[in-house]
Amino acid sequence: MLRYYSLLFICLFYYLTGLNQVQGQRVKACGRCVMEKNQTMQDVERCALEKAMEEALNRAGIPLELNSSTQMQQSEGGNVYSEAFSKVVQTRYKGGITEWNEVEEAKKTFNEFKLMEVERCIQASIIQYKTDPDPTFIHEVKGILPAYPYEALLTFRVQSPGSYMLAYYLEGDSAFCFYPNEAERQVKLEAGVVHVFPGPKSQREYYMENTQPKAAKSVMLLFFKKSMPAPPIDLRQDLQRWLDGIEPAERQVFNFPIILDSRK
Repeated sequence: MLRYYSLLFICLFYYLTGLNQVQGQRVKACGRCVMEKNQTMQDVERCALEKAMEEALNRAGIPLELNSSTQMQQSEGGNVYSEAFSKVVQTRYKGGITEWNEVEEAKKTFNEFKLMEVERCIQASIIQYKTDPDPTFIHEVKGILPAYPYEALLTFRVQSPGSYMLAYYLEGDSAFCFYPNEAERQVKLEAGVVHVFPGPKSQREYYMENTQPKAAKSVMLLFFKKSMPAPPIDLRQDLQRWLDGIEPAERQVFNFPIILDSRK
């Protein structure tokens, strides 16, 4: 869970420019997932929904591309400074889902191995992108680690070519916007400058805490856009739907999976 030391935390809202997406073809698709060890029912239902969305894109004939990139994770402690690089190969659809609705209730059955299996079926509106990612619109993000103790303060640095940023903490089906906020206003990040978050003058702390008896998995999502972004979204599925409706040339998205350790 991500908490904030302030009297009130408010994600700023902006005009809904860019939210009216062009509707594409409608496709029905289903996805299935089997419950694995240490998974909750919510995890399996989300997995089945993601599989249904992938199947919808496949049925719509949206091309799939392979992308490779190098990610850098850094850690600092006292006088010790270390960096680790890893090559990440990802698949990327040249299209997205702008709207979807569930056409029937999720089906829960047991397979031949007596494992719970969940199936979800959706009707989705698919669009195909007209652009590719802009090779000049590249950001560098440093300081977000893959694992933290059960209590930790999040800090990170961003070097931008000139953009606007939204930052989200994704946990379960929720998406918590922690930048911008009432102490850190939405401004265009100046190109060529290293921007520190939280801002040193904001008196803000991004405090993370795991109150569960086991390690908690979550995702830190940083979204960069050339123009002023639309209002922050509170639901994870709505956030993904909004992101998918924006042309790749206008945005760059970073997903950082993180683990908060359990209390010993």
